[in-house]
Amino acid sequence: MNLIKPIKNKNLQEKTLIVCDFDGTITSNDSTDEILKRFSLLDWRKIGSDYDHGKISHFEMNRQFAKSIIINRKLMSNFIKATIKLRKGFKSFFQRCIDTNTRLVIVSSGWDVYIKVILKDFDIDFITESKDLKSLNLNTNRVSVICNHLNYTGNGKWKLSNGWNKLSCKVSSPCKGKIMQILGAGRMHKVAIGNSSTDFCMVEKADQIFSTGSLSSLSENKHIKSVKFEQFNQLLKYL
Repeated sequence: MNLIKPIKNKNLQEKTLIVCDFDGTITSNDSTDEILKRFSLLDWRKIGSDYDHGKISHFEMNRQFAKSIIINRKLMSNFIKATIKLRKGFKSFFQRCIDTNTRLVIVSSGWDVYIKVILKDFDIDFITESKDLKSLNLNTNRVSVICNHLNYTGNGKWKLSNGWNKLSCKVSSPCKGKIMQILGAGRMHKVAIGNSSTDFCMVEKADQIFSTGSLSSLSENKHIKSVKFEQFNQLLKYL
């Protein structure tokens, strides 16, 4: 891993790809957890514990989480607007990426149903299946979002699409490390931004790391250099 330095000092022929987590990184709290606390009909913490102990995959945990909630579209949207907040400075960081032609890709193991609401004022494209990565155009000033798609099946019920099942790993679905590897192939300077252990796959593939939450201590324990941050404004000087 390279010592952290301003991205603008890299080789001019080298493009920059930033892969950024969503829940707990772009947002100040975990959207899925907040939804499950309020609307899950099952013991969702037991489901999470089964994943933590390796009894089920991350994809299967996500599938069970989605199946456990009962809430209609309108109530879901209103709840998200009232509950989930962006981390301070993200709007400025997003705009700086556009202005500097830095390729920002948001990769989340969470759900598009709330990301669409939270990022409704941003110019983004949703990529919902692994096959679409092959046609993803990084030479654009639009930001791509890669996450799980929830289908609303009526009567307050939801179902997780299996679009990212084949590109998952033990700790995340989709696997952020695999996506970074695919998108960052060739002459790319790869940057990872995250907050938890589910982001560690992309950390291992990155040239530079910006961390918050438990990812900071995890990286430190693994002797991996990272820049700790609490607000995205702190990262502007690196673009």
